[in-house]
Amino acid sequence: MDSTSVETNSINDLTFEEGIARLDEIVNSMESGEIELDSLVSRYENGIKLLKHCRAKIDNAQLIVNSINDSHSSTSSSESND
Repeated sequence: MDSTSVETNSINDLTFEEGIARLDEIVNSMESGEIELDSLVSRYENGIKLLKHCRAKIDNAQLIVNSINDSHSSTSSSESND
């Protein structure tokens, strides 16, 4: 399997950093201009899937950070009320 060909199941197993690295590989291969149209479209499709995966990872991380901040704010305000 080509390193830029990514199946949906394997995408879900990628870390954010691995997803970004694969996206970078796809972009570089597409920019080379040496790819046939069918392969270009396939790589574009894989890139979109990777982009969605990476965005979901960022969104999830943001939710965790917000939860930690909310938790910390609640603890700080209840401590100051004592």
